[in-house]
Amino acid sequence: MVDTTCYGTPVFNCDLSAPGTAPDEANIAEAEDTSSHIPRPKNSWILYRQHKSRELRKDHPGITASELSTMISSLWKHENDEERKFWQQKAQEEDRLHKEKYPGYKYSTKKSTEKAK
Repeated sequence: MVDTTCYGTPVFNCDLSAPGTAPDEANIAEAEDTSSHIPRPKNSWILYRQHKSRELRKDHPGITASELSTMISSLWKHENDEERKFWQQKAQEEDRLHKEKYPGYKYSTKKSTEKAK
């Protein structure tokens, strides 16, 4: 016999008071449209930025996205060659894994449906 006493109760907590946390119809439709979308492999800058973003958000909890981008950009510009090479190697590994997962993938830009002004 199956215990159904917990059916309908949330299994996790979700703070819906923060902006952008509640799913709306537009977000759901967008997620459904992109389910077949293949993401591009991350380059060295993106990998570095993701890593530093997590680090800096812990140290500066109230930091804005703009301030975060400025800080990380400055850090990247002042990184030594050894550090940059580390992230380039990470990006090469990301690219290798991406090619294994999506053989034959070739990036192409989306054609605009509107006329350029």
